[in-house]
Amino acid sequence: MSLSKLEQETIILFNEDEKIANIQTYNGALKRKLSDLCVTRPNEAVHTRTDQYGGMYFTIPKKWVKVNAGVILSDEQRSAMAERAKQRFSR
Repeated sequence: MSLSKLEQETIILFNEDEKIANIQTYNGALKRKLSDLCVTRPNEAVHTRTDQYGGMYFTIPKKWVKVNAGVILSDEQRSAMAERAKQRFSR
């Protein structure tokens, strides 16, 4: 039995007292990124377990958890960026 896409969640848990965050994820890109961090920074990032459905569980420093809303571009800015990209890659 496998999980549906809807059931394949990413959950980030932390509290105000501890300096760590616990992450459970089924997202392939996030699993690779966190696994790489476990190799390059083993004292900070720890892979704690993998479940029977392929979900991976990690512990990382809470200060690594960020929310990035991104830049809001106007239509003119978006058009200018598209034109620059066309010029750059049409060579």
